[in-house]
Amino acid sequence: MKTLLKDLAMILLVLVLGITGCAAPATQPPPTQTPVPAVNPLSETVLKMVGRLNAGDLEGSLDYFADDSVTYFVGMPPTGMEIYRGKEGIRPVWEECIGSHFKMEVEIVSVVGDVVNARSKTWHDFTRQLGVAPNEFIETYVIKDGKIAVYSSTLTVEALAKFKPALAAVMPPEPTAVPSTDTPVSEINVTISENTCSYEGSMVLQTGPIKVNVDATSEDKKISGLTFFTLDPGKDLVDLMAATPLPYPPSWAKMLTLWEMSPGTSETNTLTVAEGPLYLVCWSKTPDLAIGNIGPFTTDVTLPSSSLPEGPVSDMTVVISKGRCIYEGSMILQAGEVAVTMDVKDKDKESYALSFFTLDSGKTFDDLMASAGGSAPAPPPWAHMFSFHDMGPNQSETYAITVETGPVYLICWGPDKPIGKFGPFEVK
Repeated sequence: MKTLLKDLAMILLVLVLGITGCAAPATQPPPTQTPVPAVNPLSETVLKMVGRLNAGDLEGSLDYFADDSVTYFVGMPPTGMEIYRGKEGIRPVWEECIGSHFKMEVEIVSVVGDVVNARSKTWHDFTRQLGVAPNEFIETYVIKDGKIAVYSSTLTVEALAKFKPALAAVMPPEPTAVPSTDTPVSEINVTISENTCSYEGSMVLQTGPIKVNVDATSEDKKISGLTFFTLDPGKDLVDLMAATPLPYPPSWAKMLTLWEMSPGTSETNTLTVAEGPLYLVCWSKTPDLAIGNIGPFTTDVTLPSSSLPEGPVSDMTVVISKGRCIYEGSMILQAGEVAVTMDVKDKDKESYALSFFTLDSGKTFDDLMASAGGSAPAPPPWAHMFSFHDMGPNQSETYAITVETGPVYLICWGPDKPIGKFGPFEVK
């Protein structure tokens, strides 16, 4: 799957590049570039690189990049971020641009130290065919010894809002996602190295405390950072990346953490997960740049079906411990009266609750969770809550619910948000 996404990202990148937004049809005159007078040598480096690229001079343009440079294209579907290392890494992208009559206009916004901040507009045959050219970008260049050491180009939120629906209209639909078979984990290891971050492991997290180990021991010059987000329904990782940089996330993105790491260090932090999906964005500073993204992480505290009892049950036990909701048992309920034992082991001053639902035809558990806000609000009209039971800390109680038909869905509630979900339960 990762290889497929990488290949698709490369195809889209070289087609669309709004920093690869490269071209105008031969029947139309190219856009007129109005360079900003460049009195600063760092600005000159940027403008000359762009001028060589516009002129179709591949080697001349690449010569302005350091051999060990890093290029970030941020906010581009389908992954939201692509990273290319060195002038040879960016070569195939530039080659395609030149073949597509690439034109790029750059406006220098400011020069601070060795950092050039700019805005750009780009034209590409594909984006013109889609009717979205020019694409617009926010750009950052770090210049060292007359060469571009870091290049970051972020598609603007406004450009993405035009581009995504136009792209969706001409691209084949994505295959239906296959439910993850990863084992839920309560610990993840993130490595920050060579100006990017990486993670290898399960993409399914247990609800409750998650230990996050961050290794930045190989970084020796820059402060790094990690942020975890949840997003409102309808938003995805591409939207989040286009809405960078920090420190102010958009209103539809809830930032759960902001951890900074000094170069050459490693740390362990704890993230409390109530529900997913979660998204991770890695940063470096200065300047403030996104250097990687990981996600979505989903949450699942149910056991694989192969390990669960197969027969219907007329009683079930739900344990709440350390802010986490746990149920291990059959996903088949006996129609009629079912005894539910709610065992709250936490000894703090919070209250907890369990709510059982059936849903109208056409609605899913994802719809139910998307409608769930804080403190077990009134359900939508298509969700029928037939049981709600709350309890204080350090208590255990058994009560009865009447189950008539399925499927049945269970949500566990903390004091202000869901802390677990189970279902669908079949009813026999």
